Amino acid sequence: MLEDNNQHADGTSDHVVASIPECDNLAKSFNCYKHHGGMSDEEKKNNMAGWKSGLIQNMDRTVRRETWIVATPGLITGYDYHRVEDILFYEMGYGLLNLYI
Repeated sequence: MLEDNNQHADGTSDHVVASIPECDNLAKSFNCYKHHGGMSDEEKKNNMAGWKSGLIQNMDRTVRRETWIVATPGLITGYDYHRVEDILFYEMGYGLLNLYI
């Protein structure tokens, strides 16, 4: 529902979680991009580029629209990307800085 209401064609969304294991679990469940400190720089770079493109490749090599990324709070404080339209906080434990975007 949120993705259908994006204001911009290149709008993206962020699902923020507090832990790396939860980030991995949700990204796998939702089949979307992820970003956390336990990933290699190359993997983070590739996931960020894919997320910003708004497309993801499925297991059968077909491509579909995907604007969501599951990430730990470092993504919010470490990157400036102007087209984030939706942010969902999954767990408690975020400081005021994370909520002031």
